[in-house]
Amino acid sequence: MNQFPSSGPDQNKTCSACSSAVLRQACHRNRYGEYICRSCQAKGTRFTWPHRARHHLRASALTLGVGVGVIGMALLSAWVLYFLVYQVDLTRLYF
Repeated sequence: MNQFPSSGPDQNKTCSACSSAVLRQACHRNRYGEYICRSCQAKGTRFTWPHRARHHLRASALTLGVGVGVIGMALLSAWVLYFLVYQVDLTRLYF
């Protein structure tokens, strides 16, 4: 008896290529998170374009978000440095 019946290995999955219901043992989960049945794999199908595009859009959005954060922190630190040097006039203290 399986404690979590929905996560068992005998659960039916839907093939992303042909949309047929197959057992979990009869399909493969690829890097894009989609299940491809063995018959579609034998035909040469490795992925479907909608899932692949969605995967790459998610990855590029994450990269863009990190890039904007890094650039924002750099601009904030440059502004703070500008404020300290020119507005407080630290040059007067040293010369």
